[in-house]
Amino acid sequence: MKVNKNRTAITLKRVGYRIEGIAKLHMWMSGVGYIHMDAFELKVPDISLDISYDDLNDKIKENLNDAGFGCESIDGAVGSVYDLYEGGFTCYYGEYYVGDITSDDIDAIDIILGGI
Repeated sequence: MKVNKNRTAITLKRVGYRIEGIAKLHMWMSGVGYIHMDAFELKVPDISLDISYDDLNDKIKENLNDAGFGCESIDGAVGSVYDLYEGGFTCYYGEYYVGDITSDDIDAIDIILGGI
């Protein structure tokens, strides 16, 4: 077997953020539910790479979704933010909590995630 011992460093350009998470839904007939959202990306030029925490939170709120399930409203979400690089590579950036999320919601979401 031949091995390339002359490897070179690769530089990737950061192009935005990838958002994943679980949304809290207000169901028709007044029930509450939780669902994995369709992940979404926030990319340059639609956002700045040096966006403030508050502005990033606002952008996340604007893009919350119910993965096409259908509900009366999406009341909040919990999830992860990843730096997004060209080619689709990601690196964990942090977690977020937006909207009306209570400790009871966190407990329910932990059960959905298998106690994580």
